[in-house]
Parts: sequence; C-alpha cells; structure tokens
Amino acid sequence: MTDLRTVRATVAPAVQLAVRYWPNSHLGDLTPREDLHSAFLFLRARLRSGMHIQAAAGQLEGDAYRHMNM
Repeated sequence: MTDLRTVRATVAPAVQLAVRYWPNSHLGDLTPREDLHSAFLFLRARLRSGMHIQAAAGQLEGDAYRHMNM
C-alpha cells in the first residue's frame, strides 16, 4: 500500500503543472478550481482503469507539458 505522503508528493507537481499549462488556463473559460477538479478527474479515470498512481501522474504531467507552449 502506498503511503499518503508519497501519493501527495507524486500527484501534487503533476496537478500543479496541469492547472498552469492546460489550454484553458490561458483562455480563462474555467476557474483554476475547475481546472484543478479536471486534473483530479483525469487521475481518477486512469486509476479506475487499473493504472498505478505514478503512471497516472506521469500521464497528467506529460499532458501538461504538451500544452506548455500553447
């Protein structure tokens, strides 16, 4: 079982990147809180499919970096 501190340390940077770099953060259609909610929905969907938390956070981080230069 994964320690809660480890999960937070894994998830927090990926979520912060997503909220900062996802396209909506530049357009302003949604609030940062709604972007934060979307990031956690992204993670939960992958966890429900059986993905490990590190892999899910890695995908979220990768998605955020793909949107970095938009």
